[in-house]
Amino acid sequence: MGNLVKINRSMWIVVSLVAVLALPMAALAFHPGQGDGHHGFGKMAGMQRGPCGMWQNQKMVNALELTDDQVVKLRDADFAMRARAIDLGAEKERLELKLQQAFTASELDEAAVMGLARQLADVKAKQTMARVETRLAAHKILTADQLKKMQALRQDRFEKRHMGKKGCDAQARMKKTKQMSKAD
Repeated sequence: MGNLVKINRSMWIVVSLVAVLALPMAALAFHPGQGDGHHGFGKMAGMQRGPCGMWQNQKMVNALELTDDQVVKLRDADFAMRARAIDLGAEKERLELKLQQAFTASELDEAAVMGLARQLADVKAKQTMARVETRLAAHKILTADQLKKMQALRQDRFEKRHMGKKGCDAQARMKKTKQMSKAD
């Protein structure tokens, strides 16, 4: 009987440890947007990556009154940008791995580490330039009125997300400030 109690107790400890360690890992595996911000193939409507991704958001397409030609151009630019982002992201990860490997070598090669750091900085600069090019592409596709409307919609969405967290007083102040600036 004593051995049976020890076995049951040991089994309970093992099961508890597995639950404590496995459940958080499972939750992270299915958390949308974990890591690079991409939500995968089945992302929710309205969730896009970059300004050219607005073609996926029917509410935005309708609000901006995008033409079919504009939707096609935004879609093409979005896919081209995302393909480039995947390549640059993979290159960045490879360089980060090589840099980590260089730092853990038995003898540190300072020149190699600095060379990898320069390469990594170049890739990060390319990522920034790709994001800027994507925004420029969207600006070339949309009209001036559509750009203004898009900016207003984004500002409204920002205020709803961030001002709501601070309470009603902050929202009231923001509305009053907007009204005052419109009056000027």
